[in-house]
Amino acid sequence: MIKGIDLIPFFLFFIYNKGMSFKQKFISTISSKRFGSIFYPIFYIVFAVAIAISGSLIFNKYYYIYIYVSGNSMIPTLFGDTSRSYYGEADTSKTAIDHLNRFDVLIVDYPSDWGTEEGYKVKRLWGFPGETISLTYESGKVIFTATKDAETYTVTGVFHNAETFDFETRTFIVPYYKFSTGNRVFKTYAHIRNIPPHTLKDDEYFVMGDNWSSSTDSYERTIVENKTHLNYSYLRGRVINILGIARYDKAQDALVDKVNFKYPLYRF
Repeated sequence: MIKGIDLIPFFLFFIYNKGMSFKQKFISTISSKRFGSIFYPIFYIVFAVAIAISGSLIFNKYYYIYIYVSGNSMIPTLFGDTSRSYYGEADTSKTAIDHLNRFDVLIVDYPSDWGTEEGYKVKRLWGFPGETISLTYESGKVIFTATKDAETYTVTGVFHNAETFDFETRTFIVPYYKFSTGNRVFKTYAHIRNIPPHTLKDDEYFVMGDNWSSSTDSYERTIVENKTHLNYSYLRGRVINILGIARYDKAQDALVDKVNFKYPLYRF
């Protein structure tokens, strides 16, 4: 989980390398006022830390937002209903959106012709602009392939029989596919979604909910129904963690009755 305090080393590095002229003036000022050399390191460190913390707090205030999960489209990873929902944080900065990785969990808007309720959706990123993607099945496995410029990426999901997933307010017993890629492991509801080779447009991103049996997403709207594709302008941020469980109060437009996990449940 990225917190503001984690950005302190960056700001310290910036100040040290980019602010040398200021540093020399500061030394001169302190010397002229006869503060003594022992006080200089203390004043400089306190000043640098104050600047770093201020910058971090400003970044968090303007770019980090709370998100909550509404519905079952991300089962077996996340779930939310009218009584309790998983909630967490998302980074909405342009830097985060411009440096997405495959299988990041995103918050997105949807094109108007997708016919969904207003509000951000939580989905997983599968395909990037210009790629040719496919999803095929063989011998208890599902194989996802993405090809672009003669480079091919492949990941295999292995089928597992029904497992119990407890989401505090509800329990689901579902079969699933387990995907492992690099240091990332995730599961999807084991429902058939055939995707023959399909080339994404030059500005098209392909997202799906982890619940393949019940998710309005790129598969349903662009492959099955051939509606407006999801482009860069619909991306709103990257989910970075899930902090706990809460209830969304529509009247207050706020999360209430929060129960925080001791550690973030997920770090995406």
